[in-house]
Amino acid sequence: MVEIFLILLGFGCIIYKVTIDIPKDIKSCNEKLDTVKLQLKEISMKIDKISEKL
Repeated sequence: MVEIFLILLGFGCIIYKVTIDIPKDIKSCNEKLDTVKLQLKEISMKIDKISEKL
């Protein structure tokens, strides 16, 4: 009986990780990627301004 309870608890933990924790990590990674893309655009604009001056 205890073994079955522990197995069900383990499956519950795995399902929780897959449905809640992993999507949170993906969302935070997407936000970080967006900030990096914005920084790259700013850097490319600065490089363009410098190249125009030369």
